Amino acid sequence: MLDAKSLVDGLYEALRNQDFEKCQTYLHPDFQSETQPEETGPDAFRRSHEQLLGGAHRIERRVLHALSEHDMACCLHEFSIYPKAEAVPVCVRVADFYEIRDGLLFRHWDAVQFLP
Repeated sequence: MLDAKSLVDGLYEALRNQDFEKCQTYLHPDFQSETQPEETGPDAFRRSHEQLLGGAHRIERRVLHALSEHDMACCLHEFSIYPKAEAVPVCVRVADFYEIRDGLLFRHWDAVQFLP
């Protein structure tokens, strides 16, 4: 069983590599997002992120802070998403909070800030 930090890092590494099938292995069968209401379950998470990130040329992630305690994990990180090889990236800072249940990411809250 992975610890909280490894769960979060594994999920975002799979997202960065656009391995949406692998993303689902980190999510509890009853996964739900409290801030993205369409993300109710691993399949909905996959569909949402395939639409958001699918086809991106490159995705970079920089972790600013990561904390975990008991059944909670949070991460403040920045992403640069390059839609095409020579494109200007879309840059965002995200604070993600996760509740962990049965060794998987169960519930999610986030706050997103677009960066210049």
